[in-house]
Amino acid sequence: MTTSPQPPRRRILGRLPGGAEVGAWLLGSPGTLEVEILEWGAIVSRLWVAGQGGQRDDVVLGFSGLEPYLDNPSYFGAVVGRIAGRLPGAVLWVDGVSYPVAENRPHLHLHGGRHGFSRQLWQAEGGVNGSGEPWLRLWRHSPDGEEGYPGAIEVDLVYTLAGDSVLRLESHARSGRPTPLCMTQHSYFNLAGESSGSLAGHVLQIDADHVLAWGEGMAMLPERVPVEGTPCDFRRPRPLEEAIPALRFQHGDVYCLPRKPGPAALARAARLSCPAAGRSLEVWTTESHLQFYTAAHFDGTETGKSGMPYPRHAGCCLECQGFARGSEFPHFDDIMVKPGKSQHRVTEYRFGTP
Repeated sequence: MTTSPQPPRRRILGRLPGGAEVGAWLLGSPGTLEVEILEWGAIVSRLWVAGQGGQRDDVVLGFSGLEPYLDNPSYFGAVVGRIAGRLPGAVLWVDGVSYPVAENRPHLHLHGGRHGFSRQLWQAEGGVNGSGEPWLRLWRHSPDGEEGYPGAIEVDLVYTLAGDSVLRLESHARSGRPTPLCMTQHSYFNLAGESSGSLAGHVLQIDADHVLAWGEGMAMLPERVPVEGTPCDFRRPRPLEEAIPALRFQHGDVYCLPRKPGPAALARAARLSCPAAGRSLEVWTTESHLQFYTAAHFDGTETGKSGMPYPRHAGCCLECQGFARGSEFPHFDDIMVKPGKSQHRVTEYRFGTP
């Protein structure tokens, strides 16, 4: 039964070292999908979903307070940008011109740099739309030269709870000069609950025939490789406990999603399910690529919200994004924000039963 919508509720999560206040916003109602979103990093910090027998569990990994999120090396729940992914040599190419960007990994620029979107305070406001759906808008101005990126850019994000089972993320971006933007939402999902351990019992399907080739430092190349006959073929549902050991570095790949009929058209990218928990997740997006990541670097040193350490493969990311090097290879993927034209992207997380 649908519950009457409540306006988003804000609480003070903590303060930054300089004294600025950081809020946490709660959207939804008990008994339905409910999400907590932070003004720091636009982070999805909690996401309660009903499962078998109506039991609700928090299905995203994360921390219980603000302080661990300030650095957040694993990017738990954050919106990553300006560019999600790796730029080799920490160099960005735009229209044949090179720009040195922040090197936050050896010889690499990763996920927007040292102080990218995931490590910034966003402005926020909440409300309920005409369909009775609660929403939270977050926005920020990224100045020219931030982390080495050329051109100032204005970014708006809107999280919306659509009905009882869909979390939608919509982005708009504007700039006065051509500049690349390739964001992603970096939540780690475990449909059995964030404190349940590994992804054992999960089944994954990815709707893609090709992955991107890897270059030095795991930077992606503008080359599509068929998944046919390889361990990264998820066109049919596969149990993750059997599939992950065969993946390269047990890591995951960037999948090339089928072309859509229009720039605003949503298409399914992946389906994750956990039959024992009675939950499934379908990811629908307008983006061109999906990074599947298995939390291969987890080693139990990060403690989650429930006080339990996160072991290897405690969750997986289904990161919808463009091609990180699209400004260098514009024929391969267009990630440029152009003057006078807003870049618009949509991703939906649709929860259901297996």
